[in-house]
Amino acid sequence: MEGRARFDGHYDNMGHWGRGGPGRWGRAGGWARPYHRFYGYGWGGWYAPGYGVGMGYAADDVDRQIIDEEATMYAGADYGYAPAAIPGGGTASASVQGEIVKKKAEQPPKIVYKARYKLGPDADVLEDGKIAFRLTDDAFLLVADMNLVVIDEKSGQPVMELYPDPTLMWHLGSELKQQALGLSAALERKKAQLDNKSVIDSPDKAGKLAREIKNISDTVALLSKAGKNLGELPEDPPKPVEPPDSDAIEIFASVYMLKDGKFVIIKRKDGSYAYIDGRGIYADRAKSPLKTDYPDKFELVVWKYLDNLVKEAPDTKANLEEDIDSTKWALEQLSSEINDAKSEEESQDSKEAVRRITEAMSRTKNRHSAISSQLETMPDEIAAARLTMDSLKQ
Repeated sequence: MEGRARFDGHYDNMGHWGRGGPGRWGRAGGWARPYHRFYGYGWGGWYAPGYGVGMGYAADDVDRQIIDEEATMYAGADYGYAPAAIPGGGTASASVQGEIVKKKAEQPPKIVYKARYKLGPDADVLEDGKIAFRLTDDAFLLVADMNLVVIDEKSGQPVMELYPDPTLMWHLGSELKQQALGLSAALERKKAQLDNKSVIDSPDKAGKLAREIKNISDTVALLSKAGKNLGELPEDPPKPVEPPDSDAIEIFASVYMLKDGKFVIIKRKDGSYAYIDGRGIYADRAKSPLKTDYPDKFELVVWKYLDNLVKEAPDTKANLEEDIDSTKWALEQLSSEINDAKSEEESQDSKEAVRRITEAMSRTKNRHSAISSQLETMPDEIAAARLTMDSLKQ
């Protein structure tokens, strides 16, 4: 499977095609927006991943690195928040390698948590087992024990508690299980290599393999911790939550805008809705006032998020169109591979190869559908984003 180097993906050491880099769809299509892109699709790579066969898991400089299931290395990311201020966030004495930021008298202290694992395009697993979605340079969504909270990173304080979207939670839990299982299988394969004579006779190889085993083992433990933080999830995906309005467009999980741009609609933690327009906060379109303070900081997060969405739209569209072409190419390659696998003498290995390629084809077809949907909805979303930003600025 040589070639196709222009696509922002990679091959693992088994020659399998890896998924494109994180953030491939930009803020316009991250996992924080489950309905438009990922509901019912599955979030994995283009091909069954190599699960740690690459060099990444042997890296010694782990403090400044973050990896995904294919052992691809990325620059490390930090997320600062005050655990004591977050529902389900734990306490300020959480056992993490964090930096205590000088606290204000009225606020609990912020701790800087390092991202250790890239679960998906905009979803990072932090060292404390929480999951964070980057929204803007100054804000992120934090999943903490079935709570969904928007965090102002400068202060580390929550600016809005959102309804914990069950679709998002279910997909996160499913992906954590799937990737942990794959990494566990890789771990067993790595352990089996310890008895290889070439490893036994080479201290360098043995040392590298030992580091890989430890890093994969630590990663499996981290994903297990993240799964436990999500709590008990149903076996089957939950029914999607209906949007609050027939012309509502999801901005990110539990936050919507209207096509005419007149309101941002927030689904709050208790399931109720709040409408904001830059001047007031209401219970409905009729502007029935709510007796609560206007969420200025949250409004700024939304405005910046939409501003990025609009600015990145041309590049996002170009990338998506390129990805459509790449999915077609990937399907052609997979179709050829599955025909070759089926023509081989039947064995356990050939059956496994057919199973993995079939799964990869299904995921690639779903990815093609997701990208097509993104391209179709982008014009309306960008138009609504411009109108919404104008409304919030008034």
